[in-house]
Formats: sequence, C-alpha cells, structure tokens
Amino acid sequence: MIKLIAQIVNIFPGDGKHPYARTGELGFWHLKKVGATGVILGHSEVNEPPEIVNKKLIAAFNEGLEDNVVLLGESWEELGKSWAQCSNSEKEKVKRLVKERFLKILENINKNIVRFTIFGYEPGWAVRGSGKENVPSPGVEQITASADLLRETISELYTEEIAQKIKIIYGGSSSPRKPKK
Repeated sequence: MIKLIAQIVNIFPGDGKHPYARTGELGFWHLKKVGATGVILGHSEVNEPPEIVNKKLIAAFNEGLEDNVVLLGESWEELGKSWAQCSNSEKEKVKRLVKERFLKILENINKNIVRFTIFGYEPGWAVRGSGKENVPSPGVEQITASADLLRETISELYTEEIAQKIKIIYGGSSSPRKPKK
C-alpha cells in the first residue's frame, strides 16, 4: 500500500485566520484534497520549536490525517563532536535535551495519536545540506540510544504496550563513505 504523506503543513497557530485560506502555504484542506493521509513534522531543516510540532500533530490528527511522522534530534552545537568521542556525561546531556524536546512535543497528546504516529530520530547535523558534510553520520550506537530514549519516554508517559508497538525510524542521512578531511 502506498500512502501520500506531505513534507510540511502550516496551521498558522494563533493568527485567527480561516484555516483554508492559505495562499502560498499548504494547509490541511490542501493536503486532504490531494489524498494525503499524514504529514512529516519536526524536520531539522524547518527548525520548528517542539511546541509548534505539538500543535501541528494535534491539528493533523483532528483533521483526519493519522499517518504522521514526528522527527527530532540535537543540533551539532549541542553535540559538538562525534558520539564516540563524547563522554558518558556528554551523551547523557544530549539525551536530556532530546527528551525535553520530546516531552514538549507530546504535551497533551493522547494515546490514540501516539499509536498512529511514527517517531524518528533526526539530528539536524546529520542531514546532508546541513553544512556538516564532513562529519560522520550517526552510528548504530547513537541511533539505537536515541531510539531507546524515545521508546522509554513513550513507556513512561503512556504504557509499555504502546511503547513496544510504535514505529521509530532514523531520519537523517547515512553513508558508507568516510568524511573528507
């Protein structure tokens, strides 16, 4: 089965305008009109704060778009060096930052929304075009630690059963090539 998922949606939170009158922007009406069943939220390139991702996720679900993907991760400035070079305390600091973002995204999100949502670890620095092309992509250890963090947070907020059933993906670039020096 193939599903159409949009890369972005704009709900203009709080501007008081009609949600379907959006010249130059994609609103839920537009997405539904072409058959989209979901939207990707939290792209590192878009750099939306977690509070906006939260509002968009709730709005998407309320508009009948259930196949949503939420991406989150850390910036290079927050990581500062490769995961392998980080001390355990540095790794824990980065994980705390990601968890804080995730908790803001999940604020007031009910379990039905969580069950339908795919969550993804996408560190902004690991996306090609980010200006960090010479930095190695995250390795298995880092991706696994981040996925485990997302699953543990879901378990804490909802249930272990929900946490085990949700899909978690990696949303950044990957490459077998070594970075240029």
